[in-house]
Amino acid sequence: MKRLGYVRNEPHFEAFRVQEGLNMNREHMKAAAKKVQGTVKQVVAEVTGDYNLEAEGKIDKLVGASHEVAGIAKDAAKKA
Repeated sequence: MKRLGYVRNEPHFEAFRVQEGLNMNREHMKAAAKKVQGTVKQVVAEVTGDYNLEAEGKIDKLVGASHEVAGIAKDAAKKA
């Protein structure tokens, strides 16, 4: 991996570029993060019985799916 430098002018928050052949962009990373966040919210909601938190978890998963579709579209646009 190649080192890019600093992000958001914070010296402790370094970014690393993913190699070109892996087809990973920010949208794919956002999708994965949102899906994990949604899953965690749903599990916590199941344990606590909080229906609002469960709904938030489902929404986060849907937002993650939309980011995934956007990432796929970006990949297709780059190849075209």
